[in-house]
Amino acid sequence: MYYPFTLEQLANPVALLLRSKRQNPPNDVELIRLTSLNAGKGIDLPKNSSKLLAFFTVFTILSAFALAVSLSGCNKSKSGSKKQAMFDLSHREIFSPDLTSEMGLSGFKKDLTSSGYTIKANEKPIAAKILRDSDLLILAGPMTEFTVEEIEVITDFVKNGGNLLVFIHISQPVFALSEQFDIQPSLATICDTADPVQNSPQDFYITTFADHPLGIGIDKLAVFRTWGLRIREGGSANIVAKTSDKAWADLNQDLVLNEGEPQEAYGIIAISRFGDGRAVICADDAILINKFIKTGNNQQFGKNIISWFENKMT
Repeated sequence: MYYPFTLEQLANPVALLLRSKRQNPPNDVELIRLTSLNAGKGIDLPKNSSKLLAFFTVFTILSAFALAVSLSGCNKSKSGSKKQAMFDLSHREIFSPDLTSEMGLSGFKKDLTSSGYTIKANEKPIAAKILRDSDLLILAGPMTEFTVEEIEVITDFVKNGGNLLVFIHISQPVFALSEQFDIQPSLATICDTADPVQNSPQDFYITTFADHPLGIGIDKLAVFRTWGLRIREGGSANIVAKTSDKAWADLNQDLVLNEGEPQEAYGIIAISRFGDGRAVICADDAILINKFIKTGNNQQFGKNIISWFENKMT
């Protein structure tokens, strides 16, 4: 006879046996006690009842199979859930993911959605409950400083497996935050005449990259009026892209190298592995805006960031 068993019933062999409408054994038959795998409950069966024992064995196997299918479905649902990228707009960030104009980040937003992210925007002070469902926090050119509480929330977010992407528009507002990841931005913009984008020493190509996944497929990264980055020795951070040795910190902003202005190779992109999460800090906030995302290999660089955040093994 065919019985329309449910998944719950398949997970309970005892219930199925009781439902089989077999008669209880007479008192003079020697009994054995079988135990359900999932409930720990017993049922008395005739010792010589081979058919009933076979029936029980079959459904015990089916029970284990049903449980495995159920767990598999749960795992698939969890792994297939959408990732969330949160753009913060509460610190007067000047670049929005929804702007399709030259000064927007709609091109980068498209690359994020193509990689499986849903996009959210935050206009309130950053708190743990705001980041609870997010996998990636993006600070696209913050203009105001972060509070001590916000910095603690962000560092905890990364430590617990979240990812952080920072584009620096003004170095001062991110100074205290970036130092949590052993990265320090300069207080002056950087000039470099080694490979200019056009005619200004403030706009130039980065051509020196570390052996790192962020540099895959990158020959030239265009930056525009960028700051410089340094990392704390022995800390968690690394420089993965830097200027030429001809670069200098333009302290008086005259676009000319003057006596006393430090000349060296400055970091432009720095990364940090922090707890279970990762941070990428870009000294220039214009790298991935619509106006410049097609310049050099900038768009590929953005895709590399997304990929590196996803692949925790690299």
